[in-house]
Amino acid sequence: GGGRRQRQRWIRDRVEVGQKHHLVIGATVEEDGAEVGIGIARCIRSGDGDSAEVAVTVVDDYQHKGLGSLLVAELARFAKTRGIDQFTAYVPAERRSLMNRLHGRGFEMIECRDGIALLGFRLPNLAA
Repeated sequence: GGGRRQRQRWIRDRVEVGQKHHLVIGATVEEDGAEVGIGIARCIRSGDGDSAEVAVTVVDDYQHKGLGSLLVAELARFAKTRGIDQFTAYVPAERRSLMNRLHGRGFEMIECRDGIALLGFRLPNLAA
């Protein structure tokens, strides 16, 4: 907005934090010469080893523009190379719009308890 000059740039650095394989990827834009974070996706490997809980945050001005989906897709490619085969996500059951979007992107209901839905998504195999 406003006459601010913006140039989008993706952070290609992938970070592994600690022994639980906490993977993180983010997106930034350049605004008036400063790099500003606009979104982040992360996953933390579960105890069973082949699945990880995923979470995504996108700042308000960039929501509903596909950025979250792009971040999750890039994170999935990275996670697959680390032996992660499934993402899981906990979502408040009353957030029907979010649940519908996730279902439309391949997430399936695993269980729902105490108003919290657990969704799962099998990561696709990487092309050879």
